[in-house]
Amino acid sequence: MSFIVFQLLFGLAFTADDRENKELTILNNFPEYDEHFMESPHRFALSEDYIYTVDMSQHVIHKFSKDGAYLDDIGREGSGPEEFERPYLIDYQPQNNMLYVVDQGNRRMQMIDKATGEWDTYTIGDYIPQSFIVNDHIYKFSADLLGPADRFKLIESFDVDGNKVATFGHMHSYREITPAILNRPHYAIHNNDIIIAFYFLPYLQVYDKQGELNKDIKLEHPDYEEGYEHNTSREPHEGSGFRPKGLFRGFSIVDDDYFFALSEEDYLADGNLLIDQFDREGQFVQRYEKSMDLDFIFDAKVIKEDDQLKIYLLAQQDDIPQFFILTPAAS
Repeated sequence: MSFIVFQLLFGLAFTADDRENKELTILNNFPEYDEHFMESPHRFALSEDYIYTVDMSQHVIHKFSKDGAYLDDIGREGSGPEEFERPYLIDYQPQNNMLYVVDQGNRRMQMIDKATGEWDTYTIGDYIPQSFIVNDHIYKFSADLLGPADRFKLIESFDVDGNKVATFGHMHSYREITPAILNRPHYAIHNNDIIIAFYFLPYLQVYDKQGELNKDIKLEHPDYEEGYEHNTSREPHEGSGFRPKGLFRGFSIVDDDYFFALSEEDYLADGNLLIDQFDREGQFVQRYEKSMDLDFIFDAKVIKEDDQLKIYLLAQQDDIPQFFILTPAAS
């Protein structure tokens, strides 16, 4: 099967040779509880030993071991200390052993020191972040979701104490008439670069930490084209605003390669798990797949543990939110 012609915006084109998809195998899935254990998970974070996922309906963080054992809930519903109202996003910073949680209903970010158990908080400005990532700074995407793209920047950076440092980034010019919500990004930080993968569009942007755009890449892939053409149209939908088809549900960098978990939308994956891998120059490397009949993908992360590629997947299957850990099947 011929998969892809990947073309950088400056005109250099690469053509991938024919190759078979690699099958994924499930190493573990959990939790083994009743269907209401996780009600409304959204994002999760990985530390060296644990998995943390926010649950918007239960207003807590669920903590699991890497082998899938449920360990504890962190927080409770409310607006006071050590409380959440619809926790929405989460990230973990190994350098200081801190969890960073967007407490959506309380319009704040909460920071939890996993060594001492101490909590800290700061307000997050006028708009709720749609994505964020923590490194030596906090980088977050915030915007007036009903406004046109030219009214906001993609990235706001803060120091780890919550003090604003800079605002930078831009939208692609052909999308400037559309609402910001259509372009909410996934972030990754690698080798001092900030890499943005657009949720609904086949684009990457690579910035340095000073906010200079180093590279702007368009992903040319036959399987992406229907979603791309749909999202550039102005076709009306029922209700207000747009309802474009998603493209990416997760974005990770392992070594120097990009990994994308593709949306479960019918036009692309038909409920199955598809992971596409590209090298740092944007050339297609491999597609990984698993027939899973998923209802919805909340989040996915690709990492390497003990020299083994692993996919951590938070998805809904048969109306039940579940974690899955997968790896490429042995040849």
